[in-house]
Amino acid sequence: MSNVAYADFSNQRQQERPKVANLEDGYTRIANDLLEAAMSSDLTARQLKVFLAIVRKTYGFSKKLDRITNTQIASMTGIHHTHVCKAKNEMIAMNIVISSGNQIGINKSFNEWKFDISQVSETLAKSANERLAKV
Repeated sequence: MSNVAYADFSNQRQQERPKVANLEDGYTRIANDLLEAAMSSDLTARQLKVFLAIVRKTYGFSKKLDRITNTQIASMTGIHHTHVCKAKNEMIAMNIVISSGNQIGINKSFNEWKFDISQVSETLAKSANERLAKV
């Protein structure tokens, strides 16, 4: 009887090449003013992710409005669809996202965006501070 060991190299990964962004693979055109308005706005992380997903699904396909489901945005961003719905509704109330029927898009008139609407995180922080102060 001979003792022969066989090496199994079939499960070894091929060396992965680093991913590099190329314009040839596609790109999304967005006005610099609109992008700068989004950057300087006081959006939560979830709202910003939803904003970018809507930009990708609309401007990325040369559309102003599109029917984008919460589950589509959830799969793009990694946010649960209930949180997507909440963030989207907050931005609709802030007039950042516009809706027409079952379609949504970004309000290009960023001077109409309303930031005086209280953010949930601020409300939670205030109530938490009040409770902690009592303790």
